[in-house]
Amino acid sequence: MKELTRFLPILLLAFLISCSQDDNSNDININPIPMGTLDFGATITRDFIGVVEDNYGNPIEGVLVQIGTSSTTTDIRGIFVLRNASVYEKFGYVTAEKQGYLNTSRSVVTSEGTNHVTIRMLPATVTATISSGATETVSLSNGASVLLNGAYVTESGSNYDGEVQVILHHLDPIDENMALQMPGMLLAQNSEGNSRMLKTLGMLAVELRGSSGQELNIASGSNAEIIIPVDNSLLPQAPPSIPLWFFNEEVGYWIEEGTAVLEGNKYRGSVTHFSFWNCDIPAEYVNLCITVTDDNGTPLSDVYIELTSQEYGSAGGYTNKLGLVCGIIPANESLLLEAYVEECSFQPVYTQNIGPFSDDQSISISVDASNQIIQETIVGNIVNCNGDPINNGYAIYTYGQSTQAILPTGGSFQLNTIRCQSSDEFFLEAIDLEAVQTSSIQSFNFNTPLTNVGTLMTCETIDEYIQVSADNGALGKMFLSNINAKLQPHPMTGQYFLFITSEGNEGFFQLYGNLFPDPPYTGTYPYHDPNNPTIPGLDFQAAFDGEVIRPYFNNDNNITYEITNIGGVNEYIDIIFSGDFIDEWGNNRNVSGTVHVIRQE
Repeated sequence: MKELTRFLPILLLAFLISCSQDDNSNDININPIPMGTLDFGATITRDFIGVVEDNYGNPIEGVLVQIGTSSTTTDIRGIFVLRNASVYEKFGYVTAEKQGYLNTSRSVVTSEGTNHVTIRMLPATVTATISSGATETVSLSNGASVLLNGAYVTESGSNYDGEVQVILHHLDPIDENMALQMPGMLLAQNSEGNSRMLKTLGMLAVELRGSSGQELNIASGSNAEIIIPVDNSLLPQAPPSIPLWFFNEEVGYWIEEGTAVLEGNKYRGSVTHFSFWNCDIPAEYVNLCITVTDDNGTPLSDVYIELTSQEYGSAGGYTNKLGLVCGIIPANESLLLEAYVEECSFQPVYTQNIGPFSDDQSISISVDASNQIIQETIVGNIVNCNGDPINNGYAIYTYGQSTQAILPTGGSFQLNTIRCQSSDEFFLEAIDLEAVQTSSIQSFNFNTPLTNVGTLMTCETIDEYIQVSADNGALGKMFLSNINAKLQPHPMTGQYFLFITSEGNEGFFQLYGNLFPDPPYTGTYPYHDPNNPTIPGLDFQAAFDGEVIRPYFNNDNNITYEITNIGGVNEYIDIIFSGDFIDEWGNNRNVSGTVHVIRQE
């Protein structure tokens, strides 16, 4: 699924993708979320498809996703589907929850048809453990910190005494992943009750937990001091004092509460409760929808629309199969609109100055076909093993590095897209969420201008997988083919040697090394050193996206492998690994992965 790869999160353009031709805009009698005091219009129903990832871009399985009164869990690809979820005409609120991660969310400007959402969950890693009754400062290496005075309460309001686990995350606007990690979107209500969009200079997440894992907060009448660093590149835009905003998990947007003062390159402020806190400059906004077509009026999907403001920076989103992308933009600002087809060129295929706009707008642009790009239509059907059309499922379309998830209607799907002149191969995979089965990945060639791929039958069971992501998500692959996992006595050391492999059209993966000498073998392992074969350790190599990823055996290999389960034969092996390393060619790299495979020996 596409991410906002050009997103500069100092500006909010809450663009999202829509993929269904069904409107489903009938009014209903329930409110999907508490209204608060902001007016987002009448309640309607919309279809959603999305992906939930960890901080490295790996999909997270089993995440509880809720939209209004509808809920589901993510599959092994981290994908969820919710049809006919109740939202507002101009606002939808998606929450994600799983043990081991901070609860997070995404707020979107809903548009016609299916809305696409990407969420990255932050790990609930304990930064420090302190004691109640004492003043303590918990800091991160970049200078972000929280000063706690020692008075805490449980969710029920009872006083708490004992150890306090502090989880601390700083989100920096210069990080391209910030837009996916932060809760909601940069939509807020100011102290006067008016809606605003926000220009952020930094966020801080603080979560407190008791010795039994229970949620804690600051005691009533107490306060804490937070410090949020500002990147040097943003200091010229940083005012001497700035409003503080907290994220209200009940309504899905930010609320103004208090101020912070700039001291050097850090904002310092006082807060009376914890959630995400945000240093932001507010601005008025309007809603904007853009429809992209070719010169024959056919809607074009997967075109990246980027809008740039001299004051607020750049952001954007991808069009759906209706050619539509919607979001909020700063009011009364002139904007540069650029359209990109990323697989073909880094140069825009369309450029126009738009605005300023003082009220909501819908505009259309036409992108002419050229020698570089070709408009294509792909149609097909998805059925289960009995030949019945699938509605509770989706298809994954892959062309080069571009990936889209498509919801079928009555088992049929259609995609209008753009391809490059240089390549005519694409891939499709169909997923049946009810039976948890797949069609496997199938290769096709374009038959311009209309390619009928026929029927994709989902008969293969998805019971094991290996997910690998490298270079901050720039490379990534889900390995599903020919997976083998063996745990055998090492003939020389007497220890047990683990060997996991997968090889297919998507590339190959190997994970291998010595485990602890005695069961259950779970725990955290460093890298495998072939020069010291009796020392427990693991290593990997992989080839995907046309590139081989292989660490070099030296002290710059900082990958750690956490084995959470080693089952018996025909039971599961579960491993999570991540870290940075220098590859055998001397390049600085990073990697993360999840292994969920069945043991053969």
